[in-house]
Amino acid sequence: MMVTEENKSETKKRKLLSEYEQNIRKKTNLNLEKMEDTETKLKIFPILGDEYFRSVETEKMYVGKVNEKKETSRLIKELSSHWPLTGRSHLKRVRWTQQKGKNI
Repeated sequence: MMVTEENKSETKKRKLLSEYEQNIRKKTNLNLEKMEDTETKLKIFPILGDEYFRSVETEKMYVGKVNEKKETSRLIKELSSHWPLTGRSHLKRVRWTQQKGKNI
């Protein structure tokens, strides 16, 4: 049987739900096994959002080297017009570094 991302996600979800239920039982001192009416046992479980269980989304991006510091602004504008990065403005940042006596 192959283990898929979906199976891993479901297993993780069940484990988190179980841990959460155990913590609730400890905090509230409920002993569910000793309840008189066994058919109406209290079942506590959280409703967790999908953002806790979905896999991380990845995209391919490119990194470039700017040789002339003065051209940085023009290069970013030109690249943005060809390949807009809507919602990803943090990917257009430029970091100045010094390497082997040269400013990059």
